Amino acid sequence: MRDLTILEGFVFEGAFKIGFLQRVAPDYLKGFKRIFFDLLKTEGLKEELIEELQKPIEEWGNIGTTITPENAERVYTLITYLLGYHGGFLYAGDGKNIKLEKFEMGEESSDIVWRNADLVYIKGETLYIVDFKLSGLISWLKEVFDRGRSEELRDLPRLPVANPGVPVNISLGELDFSKFVKNFLSLKHTLMDLKEVFVEIKGFSQLVCYAVDYLTEKGDKGLRELCLELLYPSAESYRIRFMLSGGVSELSKYREEVKEIYRSLRSKEWAYDELDETVEKRVGKRERLERKIKEEIQGYLEEIKRREESPIFVNTNPIQEARKDVREKLENFLSSQGNCKAIALLHSAGSGKTSTLRNLILNSEGNHIVLYMATRISLVEKERYSVEKSGKPVKVIYERRKPYEGNLLKHTGEGFEHTENKEGIIKRIVDKVLDAIREKHSQIWGFATIQAIVDMPTKNTAEHLDKLLRSNALENYHVHIVLDEFFGYRNGLDAVYRMFEFLSKAKRMGGKAYLYLFDANGYSPELLERLMYEFRSYGVVPDSLILCGYKPALQTQYEEIPFEIYAKHGYPAKGLYIYRKFILDVGHKEQDRLIELIGDYVIQNLQRESTAFLYVQDKEMITKLSEYFNARGVSNLYITASSRKSQRDINEGSQDVIMGTSAVSRGLDFSRPHKPVEKSL
Repeated sequence: MRDLTILEGFVFEGAFKIGFLQRVAPDYLKGFKRIFFDLLKTEGLKEELIEELQKPIEEWGNIGTTITPENAERVYTLITYLLGYHGGFLYAGDGKNIKLEKFEMGEESSDIVWRNADLVYIKGETLYIVDFKLSGLISWLKEVFDRGRSEELRDLPRLPVANPGVPVNISLGELDFSKFVKNFLSLKHTLMDLKEVFVEIKGFSQLVCYAVDYLTEKGDKGLRELCLELLYPSAESYRIRFMLSGGVSELSKYREEVKEIYRSLRSKEWAYDELDETVEKRVGKRERLERKIKEEIQGYLEEIKRREESPIFVNTNPIQEARKDVREKLENFLSSQGNCKAIALLHSAGSGKTSTLRNLILNSEGNHIVLYMATRISLVEKERYSVEKSGKPVKVIYERRKPYEGNLLKHTGEGFEHTENKEGIIKRIVDKVLDAIREKHSQIWGFATIQAIVDMPTKNTAEHLDKLLRSNALENYHVHIVLDEFFGYRNGLDAVYRMFEFLSKAKRMGGKAYLYLFDANGYSPELLERLMYEFRSYGVVPDSLILCGYKPALQTQYEEIPFEIYAKHGYPAKGLYIYRKFILDVGHKEQDRLIELIGDYVIQNLQRESTAFLYVQDKEMITKLSEYFNARGVSNLYITASSRKSQRDINEGSQDVIMGTSAVSRGLDFSRPHKPVEKSL
């Protein structure tokens, strides 16, 4: 019999594929099971265990609650089978629109070809290449029995579930796979010279080989994405996603070099792998590892001290350049051909996106309808005030949420809602816009917050905009929709998607409608394009890490609408000094300990004639920090998105500490001459 870990790996892979095929291709199940159970016989699994696995799960015998030398193989095998079967069943999702390319088990080619991959399939426009890895399975199974008896819910072991429907992106510097492979090969000699190789590096290199081989042989027709997965039975999947942008024709010249890298890596091991034959070897390696770690920690501490004592000076681009670029992009956009199109400006705060567009439209000839929506009331009111004071003949419509007047509630199962029917904000704005059209106003401006679109759970309020399509507005007016700061809001991408749908309808009806997306959150054009594509494909904004090359401009299409995306960043100051402070000895879940360390550091280093400013992107943490400071006699101020009030509090206050989230990043002056912000803190 083979090593138990390897044997259970076969059990997991086969059970996973049985669950997967049951949803995706049930006609293949009978033949696959026959080959799978024959393979287990060849690998040396006990006959009675194979017979038990072939029975319906509900007919299995009791697995038991303890592991002994006598029952270990049976317990491990049955639990591994259950874990694999249910994992594969859930992984398949609804099982629809999946084309299987490779799922069989058995003999593999000695060459590194894509048919050696454990699972290859296409779903929609995405190619999935999956390889199963067995690391930690046996130790995890032991942990299930050790911790599974705990009465504390948080101590119980977690069952990982592989889910290909939720993208987790690590694009390693390149969104496009062909470009990534080219960059990957630039590290060829570095990778081949490695003496020790961690399992994920080998696994990832193997997947890259399979992907290059598949795309070289079959091309990328009908494909838009590539997903490479290392799938573990006892841990979260290692998942990497790339775009396929039509450059796969170049991959054929990289195929042999990629294989050469993997051949060099696959025979190497991690220096402190725990698969040692003897206790003496394990102890010796552990001692060497401990010495090495202590030396590395001391080196890190010395490096931390050096960095804390050496501030970084960052040269910044002048904000004037960003403002000039905003004007150029908007002027070109308004004057270029196309009756229905969209533009996103991701320039820095203070670059004049909103004010520039306002002035261009106010001074334009013809009839215009402008719907301006932002995440904050302060932004909406500021823009409304600017339009009203422009001196232009403008009809201004501003609607806010009406207070509830009734007292009757209806239980909805998850909460309560008022029973009276109330008109939504967008509906009231559109109705008044239609009235203004009948009154023949040449410029009509409507204002609302983002909540008018995204906070109605029972109806998509954006549909009220369709009334404009059914009126004579499209014949006589140019419609402009401005969404300001939408991308950081919880349903912001949904609102953007609805506006693109509106533009598509307007295009089909021969109207003129422009969409403007303004934000300053650091998105690059490529990143924004990727997130919007994923939202359209999956209907959610996934938790993602995407590292991509930065490009200042991108021209694409979204929902058949020409879409321009630009970014240019500037800063009012000529440069920034960054002082670094490293806070150690705290885990990511130990918030109370982190608050104590931050609070003590500020108190110990703060000069009372100056002010400390803390940027904390967590309102709950700000509240706890405020309580910590108050208990120690340190006055503090929490500033919010209400710019006027916050500016007044900053100017007139004398607090020792000011705290705020990213919501205060626009237009606030922290100079505070009577108690200036401490720059070296």
